[in-house]
Amino acid sequence: MTAENFQACLAFTLKYEGGRSDDPRDPGGRTMEGVTQATYDAYHAKIGLARQDVFLLSIGERDEIYRTEYWNAVNGDRLRAGEDLCVFDFAVNSGPARALEVWRRCGASKESREAIAHDICAHRLSFLHALRTWSAFGAGWGQRVAACEALALQMAGVPLKGALDRARTEKVRHGATGSVVAGIGAAGAAILHHAQNISGWETAAFAIMAILAASLFAFASSRHGQRADALASAIKDMEARASALKEAEAAEIAQKNAVRRQIENQLQEIKLAEDAEAALSNGPAQSAPSACNEELKK
Repeated sequence: MTAENFQACLAFTLKYEGGRSDDPRDPGGRTMEGVTQATYDAYHAKIGLARQDVFLLSIGERDEIYRTEYWNAVNGDRLRAGEDLCVFDFAVNSGPARALEVWRRCGASKESREAIAHDICAHRLSFLHALRTWSAFGAGWGQRVAACEALALQMAGVPLKGALDRARTEKVRHGATGSVVAGIGAAGAAILHHAQNISGWETAAFAIMAILAASLFAFASSRHGQRADALASAIKDMEARASALKEAEAAEIAQKNAVRRQIENQLQEIKLAEDAEAALSNGPAQSAPSACNEELKK
């Protein structure tokens, strides 16, 4: 629970919100770094500035908008690491009010940050899937939510391998149960197909409920499968980037060590040269001829 997490969470969000956008399929319309024209206009009105094109948004304004309109709106400084990312990124994507409502319903009473991240991201994915723009943006949204959950787990100190194993187990469990429910749904469809030969509204009602249950469970099963696959992809990407960073750090350390050894060798050579020079300058001087030798020569 620290304000320092804001920059880490913002960096993640900007990875998916960065750049200019004016996609006619996006209800937000003209957008810069995830800030829509409407949000930018409201911000300028609040601080007493004239309206201008959101494409002129400065970095300082961008960060201030994200902090005041989203981070502060969900009490980001009071949330735990990982939990803050899930709520903040959800708020940016779908509004602070909805993000807080989901947090209160799914996470406020839970101690486990893994459970909080799972429940918030699962609810978020279901909400996004129900939007009419899912067909246009669903693939990117799914990847973003999975990556958000993976990073949230890492920020919370949850081992990613364990989280991935649990997601895969959930996928298998829903897949197995889904086969049974699908069979019930097929039976219900067969009953309706032959409904003209069957009397009794109870039978028809059962058939309709069976089909509805099968459809709903098929959607839930598919969502769990997508979540597990997307989470696996996000974790794999994080591990690959961590491995690349570790290799780069190791290469940098090796290079520094090589340079240090080279400098040490050069210093040693200089010292040896100085010692040799000192030895030559301090060698024994030639003795002067004695007076006796001079007399003998005569």
